[in-house]
Amino acid sequence: MGQVDTYQVRNDSYYKIYDSLSNKRKETYDLISKNEPCTAQELSGNYRLPINSIIGRFTELKYRGLIIPIGIKTNYNTGFGNTFYRVTTEAEGIEIRKKRFVELRDMKDNLINDFNLGLSTLTKYVIQKELNKINIKIKSLEEWN
Repeated sequence: MGQVDTYQVRNDSYYKIYDSLSNKRKETYDLISKNEPCTAQELSGNYRLPINSIIGRFTELKYRGLIIPIGIKTNYNTGFGNTFYRVTTEAEGIEIRKKRFVELRDMKDNLINDFNLGLSTLTKYVIQKELNKINIKIKSLEEWN
């Protein structure tokens, strides 16, 4: 049996995930990686980007386990606290995605149980819409693992 190059395995995994990101997510991820730890507000100010063009990307990257919040910094312009983030390690990212997957599966199971209780048509419709959203999120997480 040949020797396994763990660095190559890690890099292959990273590039698989990185390549699947949209261009805006890649750009935001690269900026976070270059400036970590940082806040969305700092990146917005330092790179003259509209805040609304990167806040959503932070949320998406956090949801996928690619970045994690590590603290709060005071925004000197507003005096309010802003969360600052860093890029996750591969192990952290996998753990975050596994946890999110379990949470979504539990939510889905609970909704299915509620759906089968003989609820009104409107309630069933609302539950079905939520189930569809959860299924989409589960599918996106499965693509990353």
